[in-house]
Amino acid sequence: MLKNLYIRNFVIIEQVNIEFDSGFNVITGETGAGKSILINALEILIGNRLDKKAIGAFADSAMVEGSFYIDSSETKQFLLDNGYPPEEDLIIISRKWGRNGNSENRLNGRIVTATIIKKIMNHIIDIHGQNQNQMLLKKDNYYNLLDDYQRERTQPLLEQIKSLLAEIHHYEEELNNISVDKSEIDRELDIINYQLEEIDELNLEEIDETAIDTEYDRLSRMETVKENLAHIHEKLSGFDPMGNILDQLNTLSQNLSTISDFDSVLKESSDELEEVHIVLEEISNNISRFHDNLYYNEERQFELESIFSVLTKLKRKYGADIEKILEFKEELEKRKTVLLNVDENRKILQKKLDQITQKAYTLGKDLSIIRQEIAKIIERKVTNNLKDLNMLNAEFSIQIEKQDELHYNGLDKVDFLLKTNKGQDFNSLSKIASGGEVSRIMLGFKEVFAEADPTETLIFDEIDAGISGRTAQIVGEKLVDLANKFQVISISHLPQIASLADRHILIEKKDIEEKTISNLYIIEEEERTEEIARLIGGVDITNITRMQAEEMLEQAISMKKERKV
Repeated sequence: MLKNLYIRNFVIIEQVNIEFDSGFNVITGETGAGKSILINALEILIGNRLDKKAIGAFADSAMVEGSFYIDSSETKQFLLDNGYPPEEDLIIISRKWGRNGNSENRLNGRIVTATIIKKIMNHIIDIHGQNQNQMLLKKDNYYNLLDDYQRERTQPLLEQIKSLLAEIHHYEEELNNISVDKSEIDRELDIINYQLEEIDELNLEEIDETAIDTEYDRLSRMETVKENLAHIHEKLSGFDPMGNILDQLNTLSQNLSTISDFDSVLKESSDELEEVHIVLEEISNNISRFHDNLYYNEERQFELESIFSVLTKLKRKYGADIEKILEFKEELEKRKTVLLNVDENRKILQKKLDQITQKAYTLGKDLSIIRQEIAKIIERKVTNNLKDLNMLNAEFSIQIEKQDELHYNGLDKVDFLLKTNKGQDFNSLSKIASGGEVSRIMLGFKEVFAEADPTETLIFDEIDAGISGRTAQIVGEKLVDLANKFQVISISHLPQIASLADRHILIEKKDIEEKTISNLYIIEEEERTEEIARLIGGVDITNITRMQAEEMLEQAISMKKERKV
């Protein structure tokens, strides 16, 4: 339930902080005082779009925050499953946004998205206004209203039907893919065989692109390597009239050796020069042996070039790399197998399709039987509620017609029918309900469907539209009954309803200096009597209207005691 609502700088509300009762709360105020603004603030609290135009003139940002006590075990589990466990059965939703476009959504201090807030608040608050009343007039909503009443029976069947319909669609596509005549099969097989032959030009499974790249690079450089090695060997130890490097180095070494005994430095240098000569001689021998053993395989180079050419063509046609080409080949082979066994595969697929379709239709029939049972319960309860709401001759009926084609909602076509007067035929709800009747019908529905709804707070915006007198009193009593099971918050302009509330909140608008400001107050005793009197008599409040207000409040106390659960 909504424990506390804080609003700051929202339209003409500068700052309010209101605590709500767990039972029946009513909000009244003169026309234009800001009742619709309060509903807009509550809609923002449940995840609706933030509007910069709603930011008031008192600051550069607006804020709406609500604290909620969670009593429903189902809602607690839902919050836990989604990673937002209540803290001591309490959650706090906060939404703040500024003129600069920045916004912040928090749940128990954690930043969350508006989508998460909407998902969670759908389990906590249910706001009913004129737009929500119109939902009763849209047939697409009837499936959910009917199925949610006993969702533990209907949802497993609906989920299975949805899953089976996906399978049916899959097998229908498979059948469609092989539903071709023999000439088309032969043409496709020719194309597939040609593509497989192209791919099989190379044994792709055994090709290592890195290895053949390395090998090709080595072969293509072979001549250059041999030429360079021959040149180096020639310079080191080949014939040269002037003497090759090794011969010249040997002469220098001998010259230095003859004078090496002159000084230790010369001796050390002579030894080092001799070592250089030995090293260069070994290098020359290694180069000579390496050169002689090099084998240039021109045929292998041509073979690798051919592999590269074919591989480039295959990549261009069938895949960016060998792995992708092989995947394409595998799909070709699968398709070839299918085409070669079309008749057999068609029989297998058709059998599977028939089995799944039969199962889905059986589930659809089972769901229809359950819906018929649920419909009888709802019909009886809604009809009784409508009679309680002074629609004495009203009868409600749920029409469930079986269709030949299965859809995600089963085999049924659902319509809500109503007759409000004797001698009338049942007709679709949308065609015969007046504005005042829709409000009462919706209230009658809500009391029935609330039994299957974990929502703890019901907010009614102008539930009393189009009604007055005794009917208003009856609607108020029905709200009292609902408040025995749920927290009810109702915006009203009727004294019959306002007098029955456990908590009365007044919203009023005042001009303060150059600004118009709306404020909310909890009113009691004399203030409440004055407001009820205003609702009875308008602007001119007399002693008679005050007496009527006092009497109405006293009667409300007695009536609530009688109806208290």
